[in-house]
Amino acid sequence: MLDQARVMIVEDDVFTAADMALTVEQADGVVVGPVATVAEALAILSEVEIDAAILDCNLLDRDITPVAVRLRSTQIPVVICSALGMPRELAELCPDIPTIIKAARAAEVVSRLAAIIKSAPASDG
Repeated sequence: MLDQARVMIVEDDVFTAADMALTVEQADGVVVGPVATVAEALAILSEVEIDAAILDCNLLDRDITPVAVRLRSTQIPVVICSALGMPRELAELCPDIPTIIKAARAAEVVSRLAAIIKSAPASDG
């Protein structure tokens, strides 16, 4: 389903992160992370190429807005999976990011991400 896409998982709940990581692997994806903070996510983005991301909104250090905006600026497919929905700033900057409300199953989130990846324009890299 994911065809070896590198998927960064940003999630501060260890059980949710582990479930999401396992589901990405079962869908033939490569897990990057999981990480639990915006700072860790931004550090990874400076060092590792990713193809897509699954993001929780409210993390240990702040909300996910800087990470989501950076990913969207480079046209990397993103899915938000959060109990509270998008933070107001992110909703204003990127209102079209797909948001799935927890307690959605990890398989639903990964399936949605796979569909977004497949519909994205092919990159030249």
